This record gives sequence, structure tokens and C-alpha cells, in this order.
Amino acid sequence: MNKTVTSPWAAWSVPGETGPYVGGYLISYESNFHFATVRGAGHMVPETRAEASLAMMSAFVLGKRL
Repeated sequence: MNKTVTSPWAAWSVPGETGPYVGGYLISYESNFHFATVRGAGHMVPETRAEASLAMMSAFVLGKRL
């Protein structure tokens, strides 16, 4: 990619019934490029981690940061 990291890997959280928990990790690069992962999910993210998937997609659609 040859882009400069603007924000190193950091955990993002999901609100849960017993309090927030780590939903995954996020790294940001220049040119407003972000790479997010969902912790503990396989290739069927909405099936295995529904709450984290919803939080990540909602942030993307609404233009908010994780």
C-alpha cells in the first residue's frame, strides 16, 4: 500500500449487556483509509459475531469512527 500509518492498531469496543467488550482492532492510514478486524470472527462475521458486525457496519454507514 505504501501509505503512512496515522493511528496504530487499537482496540474498538462494542456495548454489551454486561458492559463494553473488545469488538476488534483498527489501524488508520493517510488518505482516510482504515482497516478494521472483528475479534474472534471467521469468514461469516455477521453469523459468528453479530453485535460486533452491526457496530462496525453502523459506524461505516453513519460515517463515524469505531
